[in-house]
Amino acid sequence: MNRIQEIDKEISNLKAERAELLKYEKDTPDDIKLAELLHSKQCHWNHTDGCSWYYENWDNPDYTKQKYLDKARKILLEMKYEDVLKCINILK
Repeated sequence: MNRIQEIDKEISNLKAERAELLKYEKDTPDDIKLAELLHSKQCHWNHTDGCSWYYENWDNPDYTKQKYLDKARKILLEMKYEDVLKCINILK
């Protein structure tokens, strides 16, 4: 495979990733997106045996996902999702 083919493949992969992200942004409710973001920023547990995040699903959130979903919903009662993202990005 020559370099042009490699670049074309990278472009194709990036376009597919972009399409997935756009679908996620469009189809996922703000409270779930915010819960996922909060978990990624706040959880420092071992995700093999210390945090059940990856063993739970959104159809029936258990302890961990429900905890972050509750936090997200409380925040969204006070602020718009876009404003919360701006605040979190400032704190990076």
